[in-house]
Amino acid sequence: MDDGSHSIDHNKKTGRIAAHNFNLYTMTNEEDTQNIISFFKEKHNIIFYPIKRKLKDGTIVYYIKCRTKMGREFCKLIRPYVLPEFYYKLID
Repeated sequence: MDDGSHSIDHNKKTGRIAAHNFNLYTMTNEEDTQNIISFFKEKHNIIFYPIKRKLKDGTIVYYIKCRTKMGREFCKLIRPYVLPEFYYKLID
C-alpha cells in the first residue's frame, strides 16, 4: 500500500506550488515498467513516465512518475482503495 510518494515542487522565486509529483516505486525491469505505463495509458488515459535507478548492488530498476494533471486523475482512480491514513498522499 505504501510503495509511492507525493511531493511538491515550489517556485524558487515566489515559493508558490509549481507542481505535484507522484512516484510509484514499482522497482521493475524496463519491459515490465513499459507494460505498467501502457496499461495506465490505455485503460485510464493516465500518462506516467519511467525513471531509471541504479541500486547499490549495481542492479538497474525503474519506477514510474507523473506530474500534477495526471496525478489528479490517478488520485481520483485510486481514492476508493486508499486507507484513510494515506489520504495525505492524494490531491483533489
